[in-house]
Amino acid sequence: MKVLTLPKNLEIGGTQVNAVDLAVALQTRGHEVLVASQEGPMRAKLSTHGVPVEDLPGTEHRIGRVSAIANLIRRFRPDVIHGYEVRGILDASYASRLANGPPVLGSILSTRVPWYLPETTPITVGMPSLLDFTSNWRTGPVTLIDPPVVHYNADAGGRLPGLDSLNNPSHLVVLVSRLVEPFKKEGILRTISSMRLLESEGFGLLIVGDGAARSLYEAAARDENTLARRSVVSFAGELLDPAPAFAAASVVIGNGTSVLQAAAAGTPSVVTGREGFSTVVSGDVLDALYYSGFYGVGQGVLRPDPLPDQIRQSVTPSRRVELGTIKERILSRYGVEVVAGRMEQELVKASELSRPSWADLERSAVRLAYYRIARARLQAEARRQGLQAENADNFVYGRLRDMALPPGRFGTGRNRRRPMGAVKLPAFGPSDDLTKVVPGPSDAIRSEPRSSHNPSSHRTGADGPAA
Repeated sequence: MKVLTLPKNLEIGGTQVNAVDLAVALQTRGHEVLVASQEGPMRAKLSTHGVPVEDLPGTEHRIGRVSAIANLIRRFRPDVIHGYEVRGILDASYASRLANGPPVLGSILSTRVPWYLPETTPITVGMPSLLDFTSNWRTGPVTLIDPPVVHYNADAGGRLPGLDSLNNPSHLVVLVSRLVEPFKKEGILRTISSMRLLESEGFGLLIVGDGAARSLYEAAARDENTLARRSVVSFAGELLDPAPAFAAASVVIGNGTSVLQAAAAGTPSVVTGREGFSTVVSGDVLDALYYSGFYGVGQGVLRPDPLPDQIRQSVTPSRRVELGTIKERILSRYGVEVVAGRMEQELVKASELSRPSWADLERSAVRLAYYRIARARLQAEARRQGLQAENADNFVYGRLRDMALPPGRFGTGRNRRRPMGAVKLPAFGPSDDLTKVVPGPSDAIRSEPRSSHNPSSHRTGADGPAA
């Protein structure tokens, strides 16, 4: 089977790592895979494994990008196109229609499926909570495919940048994350602040990753280093191969793919989220973390913050006893060969469908325009209220979450033919935030979702019931 893969980009991030690992695994399984994206550091990993890559214009050049993909479709003649995240799915759908190309399979590894995506395009999602939520309103096929995890050797050696400046701490805390905001900000700043209580006990923090907000986190690190009168927080930058970080770490902090990879390598791990959420990855909470995508939302930052104690708990000898069991459970579900087999089945099923129709793409374009108008109005309202940048982002995105909920009002379901001009902007209120399926502060995690759905009985397609 010939597969054209369109990742979000080839920067180092959770979705991109997953897309590259699956492309490599599918080629290993005998398929002909071509990856198309703009330049980025993950290209080196594809080249190492012999997966060909075609350059595309950046996402700011929408027409040129779709045209380039259409030309690539005519030349490569794939059996199916695999688009990742919103931009990859939309670009693949338009390009396939223009080139009379093959069907499209979309993969969403973030926390929501926007309602403006083409209805008939089959979608895979990366966590059971999102599957339950999306299956309630989306008319097209939705299937659970877990993010793949490569088994890194926790004993792997290799130079780790930034480690020398920490003066050989007794316990090395490694935080792996994109250095962006607002959604990563709280967890990163809480981890940096934890060093104020932990540095006297021999802990040091190494932050692995890069991003647009790096200067913000460097400023917070400088403050902690000044208080400690030595370097207790350092930065390693981006690492294409995280194995040296997992090998050196006493405990890894983060969420999503980074924590999954660390736990699969047998390294003690702590998951952070928003509104005070953090928990040690243990057998007791593993099912709940499966359901929420190794992320969570608490009930507000607690005082004192439980994160320092969770870090201490992670390095005790008693904690290491169950690491082998956790590692086996994660690899049995998320191992790249296991996930590649499931994705292979979904790609085969998608290749037997029709490409998106023009009518479906037109409805999608109208809904996307409506979404952008609503976003612009909310941004203007945030400016009128004089909100600071972070609060303005929370104001806008908190209300846009509601726009993923009611299908009938936005051109789908029974009101599909209702003119968009007759639909008023929604009265924004409390939304059913997907990340709140694991509520509660600190380690108080519920293993069941807030909805009436049972996480072991949701729609799964080829994936089978959740573990």
